[in-house]
Amino acid sequence: MARRPVHISLKVAVPLSALMILFASIAFTGHRLDWPGKPAFTTFRHSEIDEHFLNNRLRALSSRPLPRFIYHTLHAGPAILWSLAMPFQHIDSLRARFPAMHRRNGYLVLSLSLLLSLGGFWILNRNMSHTHREFYHIHTVIKSKYIPMLTWPTFESSLWFLAPAYFYSLFRTAETARAREWVRHRKWAVFHTIAAYTITLQRVNVVVCMVAGWAMHLLVPERVQQEVLGVPATHEGKAAAELAAFAWTAWYGGILAFVWILYEWRPAALFARGRKGTAAAAGGEKSDTGKVE
Repeated sequence: MARRPVHISLKVAVPLSALMILFASIAFTGHRLDWPGKPAFTTFRHSEIDEHFLNNRLRALSSRPLPRFIYHTLHAGPAILWSLAMPFQHIDSLRARFPAMHRRNGYLVLSLSLLLSLGGFWILNRNMSHTHREFYHIHTVIKSKYIPMLTWPTFESSLWFLAPAYFYSLFRTAETARAREWVRHRKWAVFHTIAAYTITLQRVNVVVCMVAGWAMHLLVPERVQQEVLGVPATHEGKAAAELAAFAWTAWYGGILAFVWILYEWRPAALFARGRKGTAAAAGGEKSDTGKVE
């Protein structure tokens, strides 16, 4: 039986893109449903001021025109465009019927991927990211107990873990497209799409964390939260716990992306050598012109 071609399901890509558009839009408007004294894990508050870290960031940028322009125009805005354009790259019927549009949209998507990554690392370089001050800090569920699956690195460290796969897959996607190696190009494009969606998977985890926080607040008595679950009551304690939770959303977003890549790569035999062997492994996948490669 021929293996199915490696692909990105629109049932996954479209909701992820919609979620990223929502979060990127909040980068312009700020969190409107934010107020002082919110329960633990229902927000991600600033360490010094009882407000969402993004609202604090936007307030700080309001008096700095150039950084605000870079943040909005070269990062948040491109995230919206990328999220709108990327799903179209994975519609087989459009690629076969309108190859020129597929190529142009592909150039746009890859350019936006590069711009987004550079903007993201600019944010890290300007110390605007919501991350622990110590790069090598390890967050733990149980204090000073480094138990597997209950420990994870900082938000910034997780991004640096992602960076090599992100940039390498970006390069290989462009390289195989220019070489007209369509089967390998599709596989690297899928790899890069998943790597890029890692930050959206992080946003999924943000939603999960906040839903869990509200469920705990509404269903679990406050005394049980503090004495049994160890939920902090002070602003400083809540901010530190939420900072660790925010780092968790990034680390496990990366794990979800890794599992997703394995799910796609293994049946598609990504590492098959040679163009003919790779095409055979993909079940005779068609090129943009409709010919079997």
